[in-house]
Amino acid sequence: MDKKNIAIILILILIIACIGFVAFNSTRNAKVGSSQVNIPNGYKINNTTKYSTILKSKNTTININEKHDNKTIDKIFEDYKKKHENLTVNESSKKIGNTNLRSITLINSSDNKIIHTNYYYEKNNKIYHIIMKGKPDNKALEQIVKTTNKHYSSILMFFPIFFLCK
Repeated sequence: MDKKNIAIILILILIIACIGFVAFNSTRNAKVGSSQVNIPNGYKINNTTKYSTILKSKNTTININEKHDNKTIDKIFEDYKKKHENLTVNESSKKIGNTNLRSITLINSSDNKIIHTNYYYEKNNKIYHIIMKGKPDNKALEQIVKTTNKHYSSILMFFPIFFLCK
């Protein structure tokens, strides 16, 4: 075999390996706007739009949104408090890795029951909003925050191959 045939075979093997890697790896990721997150165990993608993904498990629904209104988390919280000034609103913050996960909880003042909690965090110069319905799942929430990364199109994996073919 000459060098050209060996190079072609190696390129084909590389392409097949990359396709296999992308196909296998992407089955546990969900795209959220310009980023992607790892899907926690027990969850499946229920719905996806341009800027959001809904994940569902047996007991919990998690809606993850990438915000595009240019508001800061502080401004979002300020507006939320104004909108719900007749109810109790609690804020909290938790560090997950290098990311600050902030939550704002709406509580019914008459019986102190939680109405709902909204979670916000900033990563990749974007703000993400998570709404969890059903049974709270802090482990899934932490995994989503930890694994939010920029989404790179799988076609970019093949970009170096074009230089090899010249």
